[in-house]
Amino acid sequence: VNGEASKEEKISEEWWKIFNDPILVSLIDRGIKSNFDLEQAELRIKQARASVTIARADFFPMISGSGSYRRNKSARNTSFNSIDTDSDGIVDEVPNGIITDLYQTGLDASWEIDIFGGNRRNTEASLADLRAVIEEHKNVLITLQGDIATRYFTLRGLQTRLKVAKKNLEIQTQNRDITEKRYKTGFASRLDYTNAEAEVATTSATIPTLEALVEKEIYAISLLLGASHNSLLSKLQSEGILPNNLPEIPVELPSEILRNRPDVKVAEANAESATARVGVAIADMFPKFSLSGFIGVQGRHFDALGNWRNNLWNVGSSIAAPIFQGGRLLANVDVQKMLMEQSVLEYKKVVLSSLSEVEGNLLSYNNERKRWNDLARAVEMNTESLELSKKMYTEGISEFINVLNSERSLFKSEDALV
Repeated sequence: VNGEASKEEKISEEWWKIFNDPILVSLIDRGIKSNFDLEQAELRIKQARASVTIARADFFPMISGSGSYRRNKSARNTSFNSIDTDSDGIVDEVPNGIITDLYQTGLDASWEIDIFGGNRRNTEASLADLRAVIEEHKNVLITLQGDIATRYFTLRGLQTRLKVAKKNLEIQTQNRDITEKRYKTGFASRLDYTNAEAEVATTSATIPTLEALVEKEIYAISLLLGASHNSLLSKLQSEGILPNNLPEIPVELPSEILRNRPDVKVAEANAESATARVGVAIADMFPKFSLSGFIGVQGRHFDALGNWRNNLWNVGSSIAAPIFQGGRLLANVDVQKMLMEQSVLEYKKVVLSSLSEVEGNLLSYNNERKRWNDLARAVEMNTESLELSKKMYTEGISEFINVLNSERSLFKSEDALV
């Protein structure tokens, strides 16, 4: 209403705020202000707006000022004398064969009448191009917001996985130490000790890889923000918390969701632009009608330009019709029609692929929510299983292999849950 988005629309557009993570909010705000791709998209909008102004200018008369100075020498054998009116309005004879000066200034005007709609169609094409680059800007903006959030949660996920690995390494180290003491006192075999040591080494080996991936994600976020890596280290190296209250996505028809997708709107605007350019090509096959005129002053002396009695003017009209162009105009119409058909096919392709993408993503999201619940249950059961197996092993009623299996299952399920 009145050009302003409603409260619900604003909440929908700023979806990242539902996670209540101030760092994520600050990163996205910073990215909107300094991302290189977004700045380029903004410049393309300014360029397209200037192109619309250029196209619309053809509807108006073109007026320009002119001034000239010429020095002439007449031939000596001329059988007549030329006359001129000076700034005083006096007619002087100009002898044959002398040098004379001529000053002139005035305004030229011309106007092409848009009878066959070429200018109108060209303006329509420019406006469609403008809509396309505006939607491209939205597409870049939405993609940027999604990329920053995805990278941020990937970073937090890696940091959480790193925390899980270190926690499991600590547990496995404690079990290794217990097994080592039991081995030295004769209550455990050498095999139990080597298995425990191997488990510790395997888990320890995952930590450097995760640490490297954390650094890579910080670099990726820095690039999205157009910032240096060092400027984000202090903010992002500290561990964050992954959200555990994933939002429900409103149930909508995929066709309704498509109405808000910028890529669909870009394809639609491109098809409109290509259609309008067919009209421009067709208009070029018809005559062009123009009106022109000139008004100014002229005299032999520079001072004569200030005397309106030395005025001169002319008006006229012209028509220019293409007669023979070697087939260029007809071929241009065919070219524009083929471009239009290509853009229409591209529009259909974008609609179908977007529809498939939306349906696939909604299905994947719902399935991942179910998988997430199952993994959370698996972590709970594996935690209990590890405690039981450790207790049974220390009491001598179970083998150490059960402890190892429980450790591996817990580490695997916790990592998968993250």
